[in-house]
Amino acid sequence: MTIRAEVPNPGTMLLPGMYVRVLIEQAKASNAMLLPQQAVTRSPQGDTVMVVAADGKVAPRTIKVGGSQEGKWVVLSGLQPGEQVMVDGFQKMQPGKPVKPVPWSATPAAPAAPAKAASQPAKS
Repeated sequence: MTIRAEVPNPGTMLLPGMYVRVLIEQAKASNAMLLPQQAVTRSPQGDTVMVVAADGKVAPRTIKVGGSQEGKWVVLSGLQPGEQVMVDGFQKMQPGKPVKPVPWSATPAAPAAPAKAASQPAKS
């Protein structure tokens, strides 16, 4: 997108041919939610997510995506606050089987350090 703007230039700090970097705020959606991009399946039929129902079973849900922000999709409709959306574990999921939802973290947990054997002598 190309935008042209005229700005005051006191002291002629900006010279012809110079570039400036600006940050322009886009429209705000007051009722939108952010979802990790990996949670959304995009296809010609529309965008869908897997929602965990109260009985623990997963069902697909069609949503409306409005764009992206900070690496996440902006969801404009199709989800209600408090609903649980599946982000990981699609390979392990079996149709009709309940799942055990756990909170999702954008950063993977650090692997635990290997335990040292008690029989090893202490190093000095």
